[in-house]
Amino acid sequence: MLREGTERDAYGRSRTRAFRQSFLVAYALRIGERLSQATVHAEQEAVATSSGQDLLPVLNVPLTHQAVDDAVDEMFGNGLVYDRAARVSDEEGWYPGLAAADMAALHGREQVTA
Repeated sequence: MLREGTERDAYGRSRTRAFRQSFLVAYALRIGERLSQATVHAEQEAVATSSGQDLLPVLNVPLTHQAVDDAVDEMFGNGLVYDRAARVSDEEGWYPGLAAADMAALHGREQVTA
């Protein structure tokens, strides 16, 4: 993102802010997608490789997800609104942000084995 430097549009206005915001929104969105996919994969792998008796209670995924949903509903009811206030207006920032997130390492350690 920083390598792109200051850019100007056809009217001479700086578009660095729009570029960076678009880059960061795309990056965050894609990292979130990758983490969600990794979570689902890890949950499925944990369930598939165990008899269900040796799993921690927190890994009982359907019950855990339902408990979280129930707690949020109880605390906020229908008043909870998800607002994506970030604006994306620079295509030249969006695609490099996605590419950077695809290349990012989500783990920095070796797998832990028992």
